[in-house]
Amino acid sequence: MYSKTPNGYSIPSEVTQDKFVESPTATGAATPTNRTFNVTAAQLADPNGKDLLTNFLSGIKDAAVRKAAYDGISERFVDQAKSEFISTGLNFDEFSGAPGAAFTEDTATGYVNNSALKTLKSVKIPVFSPDGDFEKVPVTDTNEWVQYTFSAYKADSGTYGNPVKAYYTYDGLSK
Repeated sequence: MYSKTPNGYSIPSEVTQDKFVESPTATGAATPTNRTFNVTAAQLADPNGKDLLTNFLSGIKDAAVRKAAYDGISERFVDQAKSEFISTGLNFDEFSGAPGAAFTEDTATGYVNNSALKTLKSVKIPVFSPDGDFEKVPVTDTNEWVQYTFSAYKADSGTYGNPVKAYYTYDGLSK
C-alpha cells in the first residue's frame, strides 16, 4: 500500500555549511555530510517513523533551504505515486496464446479493459502540511494520505510470450 522505495531527495551540493544547524541534536537531521532523505513512505506511515521528516528538516536553519527541501521531498513522493502501482492480486497469466503468435492492439486492449488491469491504484503517499510549516505537523495522518487511480486506455500489439505495454491515464490525487 505504501512505497518502499527510498525518497532519495538530496539537498544540492551548492548549499553551504552555514545554512545548516551547527550541532543538530535530532537523529537523522540534515547536515553538510547528511544531505539525502532516504526514507520511504512506508517508514513515514509507521508510528515510529512520524518524526523522520521533522528530524531531517531540523538540521537546516536557513528557511529558504528548508522550504526547498520540504517541497523537493514532497515532489519525490508524488513522482513515486505516478510510477508505482499496487500489484497485489493482479494476475498477468490469463492473457495467453501460442508462444510467438501475434496479437493485435485491439486484442491486448480488450484483455486489459476486461480484467483487473483496467483500473490500478498507485501506492499511497504522504500529504504534507499545506502551509509548509514542518514544525506543526509536516505529514498528515495516514488516513489522509492520497493516491492516483490509473485507467487503461490502450495496449500495444505484440506476440505471446513477450512483454507488452499497456498505457494509462490518471486523474488528480485522491484519498
